[in-house]
Amino acid sequence: MTPEPPIDLVAVHGNGGGSSRFASMAAVAGDRLRLRAVTLPGFSTVPRDPSLTTVSEYADRLAEMFGPSATPPVVLGHGIGGSFALDLAARRPEVMSGLILHAPVGANLDTR
Repeated sequence: MTPEPPIDLVAVHGNGGGSSRFASMAAVAGDRLRLRAVTLPGFSTVPRDPSLTTVSEYADRLAEMFGPSATPPVVLGHGIGGSFALDLAARRPEVMSGLILHAPVGANLDTR
């Protein structure tokens, strides 16, 4: 029997965070999960991008950060990262195969 390929999980931090928020998850991910934590522009040590002003613009940038994969990733969004992921799922559901929201903030925000 051929083993199933690992699941790609893209983890998106909340406000005031960055990819380092998910460091402890990598140790317990195992062989079935390929964890990729991202840091969005304007968070942690990543410089702000003045062209990103709306939730949808951040969501689209998030999609650009997914990188190549055999199948679309599952996205784990925490806090404001959950709002970006939810917006992306609503507008472009084909770019992800699943969505996990942890403590998301309001999704009807029009600016960060």
